[in-house]
Amino acid sequence: MTMYASSALPLDEYFRTVFVAELPEQLANCQRLVDEIARSVTPQPLLRDLYLLTNNIKGSSATFGLPILGTVCLQWQDLIKAYDREQCSITQFSTLSQGYLAALQIALQEISEKREQYLRTEAKLAELYAANFAAQFSVAVRVGSRMLRELCLHTLAQRVADAHVVVTEDSLSLLQRLVGEPFHLLIVSSESYPLSGEALIAALRCSQRINVSSHTHCVLISSSKKKLHFVKRETDPDEVILCDQRFAAQLDSVIAQQHSRFLSHFVR
Repeated sequence: MTMYASSALPLDEYFRTVFVAELPEQLANCQRLVDEIARSVTPQPLLRDLYLLTNNIKGSSATFGLPILGTVCLQWQDLIKAYDREQCSITQFSTLSQGYLAALQIALQEISEKREQYLRTEAKLAELYAANFAAQFSVAVRVGSRMLRELCLHTLAQRVADAHVVVTEDSLSLLQRLVGEPFHLLIVSSESYPLSGEALIAALRCSQRINVSSHTHCVLISSSKKKLHFVKRETDPDEVILCDQRFAAQLDSVIAQQHSRFLSHFVR
């Protein structure tokens, strides 16, 4: 699960230094918004401001080769959306938000120390993930076809109403989530961009940065019958589901099996 700081060109290094120098002010603004949200009876505008601020940090972190900051912000944004949907209490939101702020502070310290690995930040993220999502069945979804995507989400909601579901617009963003967070189930279509479903699954399996890839059950959705006969290498999907009249039933069966497996491990 270890992330490495990427090398930067001299010009990039200059702007990265500026970004890091301005980060404490941005974190102070985040703290102010969290405090105001806790006191507000109409927090939605403040939640939008907080989401936008974390989004700016996330985007800049990708630009300047500091993906650990983006990983923290992605998880924090899941919490912001959960509170906006009334899926968590203000107490839980405030407590966990303080935790994500602390994680960003730790990351900033490790960046300033020019660490190549962000071990303390990752340990804090693991602690926060356990507090926020460990009791939920986590599913990552990237399906290009809108109709198929909606069918996947409907099937998932019917089978597991309280699942933690992450849907991304592109497969590269999803890979970032998969590298930084544990998921129980991955549903991805072969026709994904910029990484195909097969490439995404192979990248997850081959990644030496995390130790959770073996626990992510990978499902590939395809319209090609040839992909049913994949050689079962370590980098291949666990399941291939064809886009035919049996699609919904087969997907429901896989979701049910993996959710049952999750419950059995969670109970133990």
